[in-house]
Amino acid sequence: MIRAEEGFFESLSRFPFSTYINVGLESNDPRTLEALKKPISVEKIREAFTRMLEVNGRYEKIEVTSNFVFGEDLPSGHLPSLSDLTRNRVNLISNKGAVYLSPLVDEEIGDKKSKRQLLRRFLKLKTESRLPAFIYLIQRL
Repeated sequence: MIRAEEGFFESLSRFPFSTYINVGLESNDPRTLEALKKPISVEKIREAFTRMLEVNGRYEKIEVTSNFVFGEDLPSGHLPSLSDLTRNRVNLISNKGAVYLSPLVDEEIGDKKSKRQLLRRFLKLKTESRLPAFIYLIQRL
């Protein structure tokens, strides 16, 4: 996303259809990126997120979305940093650039109470976000 040149997006926008691009950013928190063994800095995550917003604003027929992890066992800075990214780094409410949250729930130990807590946290984040936010259900809640 960061290295993609403007000409790439210009050529995509000339097609007679819409283009959707999804970028796995995973987290805006350095401890979470380290725990996930994702070899990228928070600065690069923010740069890619900012680029995503720019592309979404500039091209009507291109939508770039992002994936982030979501769960109980992530470092304490993960959710606040994600909320900061989706609220404070977005100038206006937008209907483009959805944020997909992939829950990391262990089906063996994930009880109903912890799943309800996770859903409450999601709803809080969704309410605070200036971008559409959805749970990406790789695992059932």
